[in-house]
Amino acid sequence: MASSKTRSASTKLEPGENSIDRVTPWQDEETKKWFLAWSMRLPSGKLVRRRTESTRKADLRAKARAKVEQVLAEAMDSQWKPSSDLTKYINSVSRMEIEKADLRQRTKEQYLGVLRLIVGDCKKHEELSDNRHSHSLKYKSIDDMKTIRVIERCLQEIAELHGRESAEQSKTVISKYIIQEMRKDALIDFNPMHGMDFKLKHVATVINANTKKGGVALSSKDYARVVDFLLKLDPAELAPQRELERFKYLIPRDLREAESIIDLTLLQATTGLRVTEANSLRWPAHIDVSSDGNVHISVDAEISKTHRARRVSILDPRVAKRIIARKEKFPNSLYVIGSPVKDREQWTRQSVHKVASNLYKMLSKTLKIDELETERTHVWRATLNTLLRDQISDVDRSAWFGHTVEVNRASYTDLSDTSAMLKASERLRLGATS
Repeated sequence: MASSKTRSASTKLEPGENSIDRVTPWQDEETKKWFLAWSMRLPSGKLVRRRTESTRKADLRAKARAKVEQVLAEAMDSQWKPSSDLTKYINSVSRMEIEKADLRQRTKEQYLGVLRLIVGDCKKHEELSDNRHSHSLKYKSIDDMKTIRVIERCLQEIAELHGRESAEQSKTVISKYIIQEMRKDALIDFNPMHGMDFKLKHVATVINANTKKGGVALSSKDYARVVDFLLKLDPAELAPQRELERFKYLIPRDLREAESIIDLTLLQATTGLRVTEANSLRWPAHIDVSSDGNVHISVDAEISKTHRARRVSILDPRVAKRIIARKEKFPNSLYVIGSPVKDREQWTRQSVHKVASNLYKMLSKTLKIDELETERTHVWRATLNTLLRDQISDVDRSAWFGHTVEVNRASYTDLSDTSAMLKASERLRLGATS
């Protein structure tokens, strides 16, 4: 006889209740499996219907109750309301969508980077008292995303502080990975960005009109000092000190990481490669050693930031020998300078920047080069471009660095001829040491 507390199957379920104890199981005559069709009402009021199956009738209700706990847990994780904190939603939902999206790894890293700018998590400005990202989406609610001015001020501020490219990427991320996910969660029923012109190009142009164009470049003497210092630097001097016994197992990894960042920096300093291009190089696809000992690098469209293939060379023979030596030292590595932890994997950009920061600060302090206190991997492109400006035509330099001077000039440039850069770099080295 049913308990007197058992409610009728037709009674409306209250939030959090289920009908597991009200319904009757049945057995399929062919498969002999037992089934239980039940429903539950989520705390939000939404009715959810489920069906549980088992080979034993006695297990049905227990399995169904376990499912209830799972559904409730998932529901609690997705209980987003218009008043919910927008930053929490972005970090919980949008970030996950980017990480699992079918995108190139470099694109994912770029999108995750601008996601931090969108919520004002900017290391470049976080120590400033006036908090330059005052119009970020931090401290906003989900409902604020319906206000186009909120989005516009955020994008224009990113354009002002980080340039139009970052703002355009932020625009894509907000539309595709924030607003679109909100529409899936029924938090917003339209895309307020559709058809809007945020004038990002105009904002970036006006703000940057009076700023110094180009990157920060080192002098020829400081450049030579850095390269000489790095060639002699013992990785043990850069690796963190592990005094506690329980951390001693990390020492081999620390030394490999230190050696890798030294070699990566030397590679960038003598080629002008972007960091994502440098740590994407693989053996032997991108490396060619000519009969005269020069090391040539094929930057194909897949790893080029601009998706335009080009050919560069390592401008210092000492660095060329050092890079070639890595092949024998780390024979299992697929990449020229791969992950210090896993030989077959690429070194992620985030990890590179973290380790590079310590190296550049060390260089700044030891060599008394103020620029390296704040400048990072991009400084080598600006340095080489500046130091070789009077010796190499703008067409040859634009081809080398993957820039576009003018379409007609780029169209008639031989991207495989690196002889002019090699000769100029030799004169540069000799001039710096004389």
